[in-house]
Amino acid sequence: MRSYHLIPLLLATTAALPGCGGSDTSVRGTVTYDGQPVQRGVITFTPTDGGKPEGSKILAGEFVIESIQPGNKQVSVIGVIGGEAENSAPVTSDDKIRSMVEASREAEMIPTNAVGNGQTVSVEAGTQDIVIELSRRDAGK
Repeated sequence: MRSYHLIPLLLATTAALPGCGGSDTSVRGTVTYDGQPVQRGVITFTPTDGGKPEGSKILAGEFVIESIQPGNKQVSVIGVIGGEAENSAPVTSDDKIRSMVEASREAEMIPTNAVGNGQTVSVEAGTQDIVIELSRRDAGK
């Protein structure tokens, strides 16, 4: 099942989530699916205690969040497998979001129930590198 209809919602949500501000904590990292970099998508860190989610675009398997509050976070990834990464220009218009969705329809989407999607990570104060490895549910079969 393709979840490309969720990309505009997540991109709009991510664009509206600049972080809580005042935090000296940042995260950067990589996202892979079955060992391959996620070419484009969105990663969201939602506090497990119910706070405000913070997120970033994924480009060529990498993401950066410059300001994030420390704590335990549930990590969600929506992304495209294969293809080429889009440029890193900010998504600022509905037309750009629509064009990204159209391009995504031609690519395979990462299943929302992929192994590792929804995992909890601990974000510590300071700068932190995080590796998110996703895989197919049937990878061992």
